[in-house]
Amino acid sequence: MSAVTYTDFTCLKCELSPEGVLHVQLNRPKVLNAMSVQAFQDYRTTMERASHDPNVRCIVVSGNGKSFCAGIDLKDLSSITIPSTDPARHARKIGEALDILQGGTRSAELARVPVIICGHNHCVGAAVDLMSACDIRLCTKDAKFTIKEIEVAMAADVGTLQYFPKSIGSQSIVRELVYTGRVFEADEAKRIGYVSNVFENKDEMMAEAMKLATSIAEKSPVAIVTAKESLNFSR
Repeated sequence: MSAVTYTDFTCLKCELSPEGVLHVQLNRPKVLNAMSVQAFQDYRTTMERASHDPNVRCIVVSGNGKSFCAGIDLKDLSSITIPSTDPARHARKIGEALDILQGGTRSAELARVPVIICGHNHCVGAAVDLMSACDIRLCTKDAKFTIKEIEVAMAADVGTLQYFPKSIGSQSIVRELVYTGRVFEADEAKRIGYVSNVFENKDEMMAEAMKLATSIAEKSPVAIVTAKESLNFSR
């Protein structure tokens, strides 16, 4: 059994299997798993703990409830800003919050072991941030992706602009999706190489994700860690 605990999070639900697969669920279903600042902090802490836990061989990320993730919780984000007549102090506070969000997204790339992420139904904004930073992406046929930030006059710099262009092979498609914020569905995501496979429903997807993760967990941990480090360096 792992001596590391994964039960003290308010925005995540985690379970470690005997095979060494850590299943991490975004767990704010009442708001379609919209990512609050605390959710990003919990996500990063989980990835960091797992990286120091020898019992974790692979990580699977999914969303609890009817959607994977509805994006950043803008209400929560706005609550941490401090109204000020000094634009420099205001910008500094926003920058500190952005560091937390970007750090959460990047933690999957920095995790010692591979991270498989599973998207279903709404995969909006921050969902694309999180998914783009992971090693392997799967989705259901009802998944709908959108880089929504452009619609609210924001740049998608929490992770999408950094990772999405490296996730597919066409800069033209990347820029079209970033500049327009249009929805792209599961079949297009598969066609452009953003996801490895599309599944009929969430249960089928999760069964395959756990099977894939268990297969990875059975391999030499030293070889897997070295392979991930080399792949990350190469891009």
